[in-house]
Amino acid sequence: MPYSKHIKMTYSTDNDVLRKISHIKVPSGLSISKFRDDAYVEINVEIRDLYVVPVASSDDTDMNYLKVIEQDLAAGKLLLDVSTVHQLEELHAYAEFLITKANDKIIKLSSQDIVLVSAGRNTDSSNDVIDPPIIQGKAADKYSTFNRPISGIENDAIEGVVDSGKYNSLTDNKTI
Repeated sequence: MPYSKHIKMTYSTDNDVLRKISHIKVPSGLSISKFRDDAYVEINVEIRDLYVVPVASSDDTDMNYLKVIEQDLAAGKLLLDVSTVHQLEELHAYAEFLITKANDKIIKLSSQDIVLVSAGRNTDSSNDVIDPPIIQGKAADKYSTFNRPISGIENDAIEGVVDSGKYNSLTDNKTI
């Protein structure tokens, strides 16, 4: 389902995030949804080159993996936001643990160590390399490419330069 600004979707619920931090008193006016939304956006930004986002997979394991990432990321950032001076060291350590755990999972998705098996793959090639690399190298003998390294001819082709005039005056000295 395509993302719509009118319909907010995330991979987890407020209760999922609260379960991660059930031992912490959360201020009543705090919006857990904001932290979930931020985590949701962060996940999608990181995996959008590989998958169609938002991910809509028919595989429960895929969706649970994303749910856990979102829970950890949202809970960790929420803890950093609400920690008091007295709780600072303990909560920061737990928050950093949750955020690091979530980021490690995002890295595994991005590097394709973990693959979402039923998620739609992003096949848009607009992110492909526009400028191909310049070929480096030399021909086997100095006359086979009219005194130019072989990379020069390929590079002309890559760059769209078609100027054979400078080669026309040279004669082929090869015999069959």
